[in-house]
Amino acid sequence: MRIVIPIFFFIILSSFSGDHHKLTKVQVREGIKVKIPEAFYKMPERDIVERYRSYKLPIAMYSADDRLTEFGVSISDNFWSGNDLELLLDFQKSNIMALFDKVEFKNQGIRKVHKSDMAFFELESDTRFARKFEKKYTLLHYAVVDNRVLVFNFSCPIDQKDQWVDTAWKIMDSIRLKKSIF
Repeated sequence: MRIVIPIFFFIILSSFSGDHHKLTKVQVREGIKVKIPEAFYKMPERDIVERYRSYKLPIAMYSADDRLTEFGVSISDNFWSGNDLELLLDFQKSNIMALFDKVEFKNQGIRKVHKSDMAFFELESDTRFARKFEKKYTLLHYAVVDNRVLVFNFSCPIDQKDQWVDTAWKIMDSIRLKKSIF
């Protein structure tokens, strides 16, 4: 009986944990690997074009079945000389503030992910779409490789943040980059 009660409580407590997303490794392109939730699918190019109207599309986008929770990888057109991540952090912060109607930065800084130094932002945002506000949780990581900026972007609706935040950080923690990928 003494053993059954702790096991019962462990099962109950673990069922309330917000992280139930098993991750699987994908190669985004040569030199870029990351683990994403098994349930995510790679978005077809036509969906990417439809949803992200931009002259420069992400190199890969993955989505949950609800099409609201996504992870993507982009390569900046701009060349970034050296590895001045403090300057990159300031530069990207101003870009982020211009993208959204309202932004609340929850966390930001520079961290090492495996052997790569990365700038990161964790934020909540409001953006107006067709007369309504869309509130999102977003986790961004930026890495400089071969003088190009790689952007890793996870986002979900703010009301789903609690079930995705741990997974978002695990995704970012799984990023593996080769020293030269271009």
